[in-house]
Amino acid sequence: MLKKIQFNTLLIILILFQFNLYAQETTPDTLNLSISDARIYALENNYKMKNARLDVLAAQKKVWETTAIGLPQVDGKIDYNNNLIVGTMPLTITDPEGNQTTSFIQMGSPHSTTAGLTVSQLIFDGSYIVGLQSAQVYKNISELAEFKSETLIDEAVTNAYGGAILNDEFVKILTSNVETLEKNLEQTKAFYDVGLSEEQNVEQLQILLSSTKNLLFTAKRDRETSYQMLNFTLGIDINKPVKLVNGIEFLLLENMDMNIEDKQFIVQNNIDVEIQNNKVRSQELLKKLEQSKYLPSISAFYNTKQDAFAENFDFFSSDQAWYGAQVVGVSMKIPIFSSGSRHSKVQQAKIELEKAKTSQVEVSQELILNFMRAKNVYLASINRYYTAKDNMELSKKIRGKEEVKFFEGMSTSLDLSNAEVQMFDTQKGYVQSIQALIQSKAAIDRLMKVNPSEEK
Repeated sequence: MLKKIQFNTLLIILILFQFNLYAQETTPDTLNLSISDARIYALENNYKMKNARLDVLAAQKKVWETTAIGLPQVDGKIDYNNNLIVGTMPLTITDPEGNQTTSFIQMGSPHSTTAGLTVSQLIFDGSYIVGLQSAQVYKNISELAEFKSETLIDEAVTNAYGGAILNDEFVKILTSNVETLEKNLEQTKAFYDVGLSEEQNVEQLQILLSSTKNLLFTAKRDRETSYQMLNFTLGIDINKPVKLVNGIEFLLLENMDMNIEDKQFIVQNNIDVEIQNNKVRSQELLKKLEQSKYLPSISAFYNTKQDAFAENFDFFSSDQAWYGAQVVGVSMKIPIFSSGSRHSKVQQAKIELEKAKTSQVEVSQELILNFMRAKNVYLASINRYYTAKDNMELSKKIRGKEEVKFFEGMSTSLDLSNAEVQMFDTQKGYVQSIQALIQSKAAIDRLMKVNPSEEK
């Protein structure tokens, strides 16, 4: 209870100073972001989210494309023929007396044009009905994929934001350690110069300082990389300056949930279950599609055309004669015998449907197991954090005492170095425990996130 009160007090302090954090250390080009701002920004600008939204838009167009198949189709056609050599045919004429005379005449004209219009309408086709349903399922798939991307990006932003903050903290810790070591080394050199300390003490501290500076150099590079990774996750230039206005205390408060044991995981609300349900629906439609191929398809059509013939290319003349024709009809295609091919495809579709249903159960059970595992990891990370925090405070006290004893001549530089190394290890463990806490909480939040379209 005391720890919860302490966290609530810290939260009030953080809110009071929120606006001051925005104003500090920024430039006109700096992007100021709280962790909630970062999540919102990423949902708008992340590269994968942009493509996911485009996929939804494409799916909507696909639905209309499929729908349009069953609507009237109108096609126009214009043909022009230039008969370079008009065909010649023999014509035999028999007079009343039985005498035959054969003449050779040219059939056709040098120039001819046909303009036609065809209107067709699908009346019945089982595969079209299934296609309409499948198009809607396809649209649902893209929408579910978009929400799935949102959950993953939320988790990625949380981890990247926390990683950048923790790298900042680690750099601060190492910077402070370097400053303390430089001060101790300077004082030890002064003692050595007047004969109050051994040269070995100076050398030991020099080794420790050099090693710590190397760690600080690496930590700064890691911090730069973590900010670039955050920018990449946000969907902005990796070198754009970003100011993170939430500090390590805020992240701790946001990710410290003491009531996690009481939360219920409703597996049916998980996006992966929704996706698997949609896969089952897809397989059901594929089975219906194969079954629909036993049914006939019926369509109607209307065709009209105008023909013109001329000795010269003067079809636009008002004197040009045009000869029309019209046809209307109905076409029916009836499947009769396929040597068992259609039956085999139906059976295959049924097998795939059973597999999808089995995977549906598997996914649900796996998600329940993953949530239980994530909850255990999260609870362990809370305990790890408090232990690491206590150990860090104790190691600071030990280092402080060892420092006093060293300068009073009651311990060696090796004892002081060991205390410094122990303190650094606990500081590193403290930062790592917070990182584990943030990551495990983000994993739980991802599993429990509910699709807004499914909420009642």
